[in-house]
Amino acid sequence: MAVTGLQTSIFRYWSGPTGALRVEVAGVPGTLSISDYGTATSYAFTRAEAGAAVPVVNPVPITPKSGVVLGSTDASAAMALKDLFSGTVIVYVTYNDHRESTYSQAATLANVAAIVNAVRPLVKKVLVVCDHIGFGRLTDATAQANGAGAGIGLASSEIESKRQIQDSQALTTALLAAYPGECVDLQANLVADGYTQNVTVLGTVFQIVKLTILGDGTHPTTALGKAVEAGYMNNQLTSRGI
Repeated sequence: MAVTGLQTSIFRYWSGPTGALRVEVAGVPGTLSISDYGTATSYAFTRAEAGAAVPVVNPVPITPKSGVVLGSTDASAAMALKDLFSGTVIVYVTYNDHRESTYSQAATLANVAAIVNAVRPLVKKVLVVCDHIGFGRLTDATAQANGAGAGIGLASSEIESKRQIQDSQALTTALLAAYPGECVDLQANLVADGYTQNVTVLGTVFQIVKLTILGDGTHPTTALGKAVEAGYMNNQLTSRGI
């Protein structure tokens, strides 16, 4: 059955061309899938088992019954909701906020709180992940002067670079205060383990995460970066007995 559109879409922040989850439509179990996301986006509902046609009124509620599978229209491997709800939600956001000229720490904290407050009644535990400060916070000239390739530094000026770095530091302090025991400070862990290097911006020395961790200066794209940051999150959860 073709699905012409979704009023509230679980695929809103989709990162791949295809995906699926198990759902129920008008009492009929099946799979809701998405294809060609971002180009010729299309949705489809496939019944789990053959049966008599069931008339539905448009719009019809679609009830999720599982988590989402990336990169496939087969939702059989999707985690059941009961398992998702008994797990931990990792809230790993805020990084891009600092690049906005209208950045407001209060607004970002409110956005994080909205996410945490929305999921807390549904899941057992929440982990808030703080920002890291990579070469992407530097101007391209400063990034290249400190060993990065062209295009890694994204700040428009040295003044903007320093603002982003200091805003990131201040936000981390605020998040740690807002979520004591439920927050992991990526930057502090990376500094402690020697994964940063000193870079001077407008006379101030900052510790910038090495490209061996944040391969593009912004994201943990390297195998080492993924393992290290995941390890910090795991350590924080383990310390809570999770």
